[in-house]
Amino acid sequence: MAKNLVKILSAGTVLAFACSSGTLAQRVIESSQTQVLPHDKIETRPPMGWIAPSGAGLDEAAVREIADALVSSGLAAAGYVYVSIPDGWQGERDASGNLRTSLKFPDIAKLAAYLHEKGLKLSLPASPASTTCAKTPGSFGHEEQDAKTF
Repeated sequence: MAKNLVKILSAGTVLAFACSSGTLAQRVIESSQTQVLPHDKIETRPPMGWIAPSGAGLDEAAVREIADALVSSGLAAAGYVYVSIPDGWQGERDASGNLRTSLKFPDIAKLAAYLHEKGLKLSLPASPASTTCAKTPGSFGHEEQDAKTF
């Protein structure tokens, strides 16, 4: 799946490219390394990374493959370190109200550890409402509990 279309998010711009295309990946890397800063307190790069297309039907294995592609293509070294998975990673709540993961993402902690070992950061969508856009449980009424979980 990672060899198909991947979206890279940079400074509010979405750039699409095929992971197997080293030429385009190299141009992205080169262009992201040239920055002009107004002063030394600004980050050298905006938050950059990969964001899952809504409704992509991704699972944990696909996200791991995408993480591997970010590293092997050199994009992670160029600052593309955020991996944002789609809404729907959440499962149902247990009897104590704890949010559980879905069958597609059986162990978010292991996935996060895998990404962190590669120098990447995981972004999980959540909702302050009772349900998310994908109709999975939101955090309404469980804000503090979910904050401790995440």
